[in-house]
Amino acid sequence: MQYTNTLIIGAGFSGLVALNLLADADHDVVLLEKSAHLGGRAQGHVVGDFLANIGPRAIYRGGVAFRLLNELDCLPTGGIAKGGSYGVLGDVVDVLPADPLTLIKTRLLDMADKIELAQKIGIAKNTAPESVMDVALADWIDSTFRRPHVRLLMRLLARLNTYSGHAGNSAGAFLRQFQMALDKGVLYADGGWQALAEKLASRARSNGGKIHTGVHVLGVERQAEGFIIHSDDGGWTANQVIMAIPPKTAYDLTGDDTLRRWSQSVEPVEIACLDVALTALPHPKRLLAFGMEKPYYLSTHSAFADFGTKNGVLVHVAHYEPTNAQADKLALEGFLDTVQPNWRKNRITSKFMPKMRVAQARPYPSERITAHIPTLDGAYVAGDWVGRDAILLDACFSSAESAVGDILENVVRLQPHP
Repeated sequence: MQYTNTLIIGAGFSGLVALNLLADADHDVVLLEKSAHLGGRAQGHVVGDFLANIGPRAIYRGGVAFRLLNELDCLPTGGIAKGGSYGVLGDVVDVLPADPLTLIKTRLLDMADKIELAQKIGIAKNTAPESVMDVALADWIDSTFRRPHVRLLMRLLARLNTYSGHAGNSAGAFLRQFQMALDKGVLYADGGWQALAEKLASRARSNGGKIHTGVHVLGVERQAEGFIIHSDDGGWTANQVIMAIPPKTAYDLTGDDTLRRWSQSVEPVEIACLDVALTALPHPKRLLAFGMEKPYYLSTHSAFADFGTKNGVLVHVAHYEPTNAQADKLALEGFLDTVQPNWRKNRITSKFMPKMRVAQARPYPSERITAHIPTLDGAYVAGDWVGRDAILLDACFSSAESAVGDILENVVRLQPHP
């Protein structure tokens, strides 16, 4: 048995951030990762000559992740996605209303729609997210907007900002993301998220954080004095444990009743995604496109960030409500046909992922999930399924920060006074 003060399970962003924060505090900390690779779902893959993210990934510049990356001096370079945003309504592809001029010009809305949007978009921009955090998204949209096409537009924005258009999602979670995007935009990171994960790991190691890959954790057992972590490298004892892993996995390792309830209360978010490398875009102005009636997404990430080559373009096309793999692939190719006619003539290669896990939980489960596990003192969870103050990548960073803050506060509190 080996010993460490705090043991972290999982080398996704939550685990890597927790490792950095604890190492910065001169805390004895070890991270165990079952894979040979770091980053969890932040892995990349090769599409043509691009070393790309697996599916579309962005960092909200007004969120917790951006702040902590800046504080850790790990903020990636990249580009802010702006301009070239189109909506698709039937066979109509036209600019999305983003300012008075595009609102006047767009063919996606009729005059009555435009008047309502102009009158009421301020509600979405100025409503305090906390005031509607427990209001269902569909209820908020339907009670705020009357015109059917304006409602379609708001549902499009909800999908875009949360990766899920589920009617029962939190209206407040959507508004918080929407307002952050309006304020500071999103960043597409050069090199993708895999490069960012490697940068966080390198920084942690240089500050004393220890990472062991290829280690399978078999169980986490609470003892009178801390924890025994059963693993295939001989096992560990630790005073605290941070499980930066999916909720069901955390429950399986511990058998804890709270984790059982939490794992049953969350509903994962998955999308079908087609990553496509093209020699060029047939319609170069259509960099971003989103379905109004149908839950489709298209973004040309290589127009904003560097993924290893300037030859050609990298396009992510996604279906927010995947059903059947074959049908979804045909539908995404059909969406490309609508937005970028004749794209097949420019195709280099493509990769299709019928069910790509975006998040372990849509916003929000009925039960409040906290980083600290109330029935397992000294044990914490972190990930995009933890907490209610952020979602997606920001929830990974926020929950890691919360777990570390509690651990360090307890360490200080338990220090003997001179």
